[in-house]
Amino acid sequence: MNRPRLKDHIVICGWSDATRVVVEQLHSDDLATLQHIVIIDDKITQCPIDDPFVSFIHGDPTESETLERASIQDARTAIILTDWSLPDPSLRDSKTALITLAIKSMNSKVYACAELMRAESKRHLERAGVDEPICISEISQRMLVMAALNHGLSRLFDDLLTFNEGSEIYCTPAPTAFIGMPFRKLVSDLSLNKAVIVMAIKRDKRIFTNPPGEFPVEKGDHLYLLAESYPQWIKEYTPAEERHSQ
Repeated sequence: MNRPRLKDHIVICGWSDATRVVVEQLHSDDLATLQHIVIIDDKITQCPIDDPFVSFIHGDPTESETLERASIQDARTAIILTDWSLPDPSLRDSKTALITLAIKSMNSKVYACAELMRAESKRHLERAGVDEPICISEISQRMLVMAALNHGLSRLFDDLLTFNEGSEIYCTPAPTAFIGMPFRKLVSDLSLNKAVIVMAIKRDKRIFTNPPGEFPVEKGDHLYLLAESYPQWIKEYTPAEERHSQ
């Protein structure tokens, strides 16, 4: 049976109980659009989730034929999860790097997020093409320190990182109407008029968290907003022709 060609979808490499949670969060009602998800795994034989917006590919994600069936050439995002069946954490990170290399060789523009076991592997994964390597142990250690110094902080982050519970952090392109506006005014206007908090500005690969009040918004910037749901109103500040190009 011919599989319909997907576009701008999310490809997840690896199945575990954690994958189910990832899918549930990606399909939260708080998000602006419901994106199709393709799960790739070579250890299970059928789709483990009953959802019309979730597809399953049985195969090795390091192989081009498997990635082709997942329409990786037209995917927007790839999530590479750790293979917990491998006994050595360094082997798990090595497999993650191999999967990333295979994906990037077929679609250099896909945004790759990868789970890694060892902080020392981060630079190797970045060289392989991972855009955001996320070291679980490193994050846990930092969270423990911060929670020890700021009691209750872990519960705050748990709330911020869980969709459908309170407010979450959203990243959106800065509309034309905001270009040149000082950060202080942007924070004040959006807090008063849209009940959201501007937390940071992303410029290229740098993130400016709570920058000085006079810090201006520039063309190409992205805004990190704290809001109860995806800020659909952002379109009000963006000309129609720009919306189509984003």
